[in-house]
Amino acid sequence: MATVVPISKSPLPCSTQSPWSSSLSFWTPKKAANFVAWTTKVALPLALLFKGLQRRATMRHCRSRTSPAYGSIPNPRTLYDFLGVDHRADTSTIRKAYLAKQKMVHPDVAGDNAQEVSMLLNSAFDVLRDPEKRSAYDASLHIDPHVEDDDDDGPTWPWTAKERRGEKVIYKGRPRSRSLWERVPDEDRGDRWEQQKFLFIDELKCISCWNCVECAPKSICMDADHVRARVYAQWGNSEDDLEWAVKSCPVECISWVSRQELQVLEHVTAEHMNSMGCVRHRPFTKPTHLPHLAEKWVERRRRDSEMARKRMALASKHFNVTMEQFQQQLRSAMLKLPPDLRQAAFS
Repeated sequence: MATVVPISKSPLPCSTQSPWSSSLSFWTPKKAANFVAWTTKVALPLALLFKGLQRRATMRHCRSRTSPAYGSIPNPRTLYDFLGVDHRADTSTIRKAYLAKQKMVHPDVAGDNAQEVSMLLNSAFDVLRDPEKRSAYDASLHIDPHVEDDDDDGPTWPWTAKERRGEKVIYKGRPRSRSLWERVPDEDRGDRWEQQKFLFIDELKCISCWNCVECAPKSICMDADHVRARVYAQWGNSEDDLEWAVKSCPVECISWVSRQELQVLEHVTAEHMNSMGCVRHRPFTKPTHLPHLAEKWVERRRRDSEMARKRMALASKHFNVTMEQFQQQLRSAMLKLPPDLRQAAFS
């Protein structure tokens, strides 16, 4: 008797069924909607980011088209920039640069619009080719622009933020702390307020006891870099609170001073602290007498101011005008030049 072997169902799908239908059995309408939402959520920010990067690259390219190489030439700041030479250039190099520029901006070549620039080139070359005149001009370039004091010495002044760590400390003719003198209520005023006195803390003597900060928190704080007390807002508290802050100091490093004394002491302190770098939680190894540093700074500044006036007078004598007037003439003359000529001669 023949044995009948049953035919098993083939594991392969029939020809009318998609070979991928079994693998897509998990793809439900809900999952499809979630996938679309996720794609939209991720793709849209990426598209906006890519578009922003493209726009930034386009703007950078446009800015490069308007750079000095394409006609936006900045005005020269010194005679060396005007002639296009280094400040260490010898007389022969300066003469070659002068002749090269005169060939382009001489009135016989460039017209009447270039006449003023040509005359200023003559004046610049006359100064730089003479050793004595050039020495006087070089000395005038090193004058401190903040050498003069602020004429206003009242109890209020404009405030600017302190320099970042490592930046050069510049004297601006006014205290570095804020002034809230005019905002003190009548009941919080006293003799110190009437005398226009202000608080100063000698940070070189401060021991970080926090007593003054607790007495006058709206006027005194702890410096973040050095952890030493500092007055950040003059007259932020009442006069009684400020007096308690002075009396609570165990090392007597807080005192009442005038505005003129305050701006000098604060500047000298900032210079000294900036030169030492961050000294957080570390006492000073060498005690420094701050009033002595202030006296030396005032005397040095007085000598520098006197020398600066002599240098400016000597340098201006060679131009028959002051340096500021020469710069104004130069800016006016440069604006009269055609853009293509200004680009060719001073780019």
